[in-house]
Amino acid sequence: MLIAFVHSGRSFMPEVSAYIKYFSARNIACVVTTPGKLKNINCDVEWFFLGMDHSKPKKAVVRIHEYTSLSTPPAARLKDYIKHKINTTPDFRIFLNKFVAERMGFNDGVPFGFRDMGIPQNLLVTPFPLRKKTVDFIYIGDVGAQRQMDALLGQFTKDAWKDKSILIISQHYSKLAQRFKNYRNIVFKGPLSHDAVMDELQTARYALNYIPDIAPFNRQTSTKLLEYAAGKIPIISTSYQWITEFRAANGGDYFFLEPSFGNFNWEAVSNFNYSFPDLSNWTWDQQIERSGVLQFLQTRFPAADPGFGQSPAGTLL
Repeated sequence: MLIAFVHSGRSFMPEVSAYIKYFSARNIACVVTTPGKLKNINCDVEWFFLGMDHSKPKKAVVRIHEYTSLSTPPAARLKDYIKHKINTTPDFRIFLNKFVAERMGFNDGVPFGFRDMGIPQNLLVTPFPLRKKTVDFIYIGDVGAQRQMDALLGQFTKDAWKDKSILIISQHYSKLAQRFKNYRNIVFKGPLSHDAVMDELQTARYALNYIPDIAPFNRQTSTKLLEYAAGKIPIISTSYQWITEFRAANGGDYFFLEPSFGNFNWEAVSNFNYSFPDLSNWTWDQQIERSGVLQFLQTRFPAADPGFGQSPAGTLL
């Protein structure tokens, strides 16, 4: 059995690596490709991360559509409506959470499951190596215009913060870096491998989970917060719906930034009593298991055990 994971490659998607490890451990082969190259792959399952997919279904090939996020402004609802109307009907859908499923609004009887974001199991069982703290703050993740990073980074241009450093690990940050090029305390790096990112994380005194309180960002899981917590780096965050619900369910004490940054000063940040959430139910394998996708595939390929007897474990291409 061969699964082809299909996405544009424009964004970092840790879930793809998680799926490959999960299925390869069950003797199921996996490759990663783009929509344009998919026609050259003879696979059993086409697994799209959407986006758009209005290609014609192939006979005897199972199609999975995964919605890991919603469209972003402007015209976010219109974009999602267009996806709803024109995307090919798959055999199975996976949604990040109920909010994403409800917003997409499918009601066509296609089976579905939920697969939240997660962290690698080793982050919970293997202690991180101690690293010298060389930066005061770290931010990991997207820095697109809709993330409103200028407001955050602008704090580090003020006299009170010029002696405090912030490291931003991201990609496609050239325009933002250009705007802050005259401030040596604001440093950009990336893209980096996941291992390198986690290594850099250990050099920081505090981690920033800076999420604008607007849909869909405020209803989607913060993978970086999970990784900050796994690395035991004290977390400073904006306040929004997802983190409020996450804290109620999993615990943890975070320094919540006021929208005006009125409480953002070194004394308040350094004197806060931080604690970390319980992440025991947040590994990638647990999230994938809960989605029900393996059980679905077993109903479509019932011939054998776990790799369905068709092919050996594959590699990432």
